[in-house]
Amino acid sequence: MPPAKTSGHCAIIFCATAFALSAVAIGLPRWSAGANFTDGIGALCLTNVPGRSSFCSVPSDSPLLGETATWAGLSTPQLVDHVSSACGFNGYALIAMVALEMAMGFVSLVALFNGICFGRHKGPALPIAVVCNAAAFLAAILVVCLYAKPDGASYDVSWYLLLASAFLYVISLMCGIVFRTTRRHVDANEGDDFAHVRLETPTGSVV
Repeated sequence: MPPAKTSGHCAIIFCATAFALSAVAIGLPRWSAGANFTDGIGALCLTNVPGRSSFCSVPSDSPLLGETATWAGLSTPQLVDHVSSACGFNGYALIAMVALEMAMGFVSLVALFNGICFGRHKGPALPIAVVCNAAAFLAAILVVCLYAKPDGASYDVSWYLLLASAFLYVISLMCGIVFRTTRRHVDANEGDDFAHVRLETPTGSVV
């Protein structure tokens, strides 16, 4: 397989894998975990405790927070701080970056398919894919940095999945650049070969 094709297919594979990993990471509420709970974006899941509540509308002095903290193995101030972070500006910024990361990853994947699989590498598809890959990487890194796990918890599988997807976006970006550069060189060489075609008549004169 030609190097250009290989790098192009790798760009698509890495981008698709990054998009899939980020989708799983966002949908799975396992960004961090403690002894009796797991935490995700907008979700605190308690082990063996039925029911659900929206903590964003619960006052900080509510008995519900104290009971939940006890079930989760946290102190009430620890849970209050976590709820304040998740329901405040940090939480909204986290959701915005998650939406941006998913959108940019999807657009990048579509652009890569368009530019590589359908032979439209001379158009704007590949530059768009490169820019979107870079934006998806930055958004994923911001999500990883913005996420504030509860005190006493450790990062869990979803956090690591999103971190992995961020670096896969970078690899996809580099493969896309290699593909575009290689294709431009191939096209230039083909143009030179075409320009140097010599046609000779039976008498030996050059046309």
